[in-house]
Amino acid sequence: MSNELVHLVANAQRSTQVKAYLQTRENHYAYPVYDAVMMGDVEQVKSFLSNEHILNYQLEVTSHQSRIGLENPMHYPARIEPGALIRKGVEIEKDAVILMGAVLNTKAKIGTKTMIDMNAVIGSGAQIGARCHIGAGAVVAGMMEPACIDPVVIEDDVLIGANAVILEGIKVGHHSIIGAGAIVTKNVNPYSVMVGVPARKIRENKQESCIEPELR
Repeated sequence: MSNELVHLVANAQRSTQVKAYLQTRENHYAYPVYDAVMMGDVEQVKSFLSNEHILNYQLEVTSHQSRIGLENPMHYPARIEPGALIRKGVEIEKDAVILMGAVLNTKAKIGTKTMIDMNAVIGSGAQIGARCHIGAGAVVAGMMEPACIDPVVIEDDVLIGANAVILEGIKVGHHSIIGAGAIVTKNVNPYSVMVGVPARKIRENKQESCIEPELR
């Protein structure tokens, strides 16, 4: 899968996306008053700006030579808060929650009722199961650089604490708990509680679920 992801990105067309704030009406102010907005590829937008009806404009660059753009949050049956960045190719299942500042790279998959907390980073190709909680600032490694044959797999009902790191190719078994700040360097058996750097098992987890259904 790593080679497929590298091929996908390497062969994607680069695109610079802009917003153009347009003034199409005269006004009596000492500064322009923009009354329309146009968004799209910079070359397409620039070709329109020579229109005689446009009196003034301001360009805002939203991405430069990007190969994989951002997905429209409305495409997902999930709660997605402002400021989340979701690249095209991400799968998000029903009733998942993506909070402010979370970053989801291409081909990642988020299971039903899973919450990705603030500023968490989900790397390319990562597979996250149902009813998980990925804590604020946590990092789930991707597959592209360094290249990794297997994606990170986080099975159902896993709790990952704030600022924890799951390294490339790791599998975290269902109903496990990864403590805040832990760095997981090897596979984790189901129902394990892991803490520390590198993460080590301290006990079995006896809880079936850690999520709050009312937040989904």
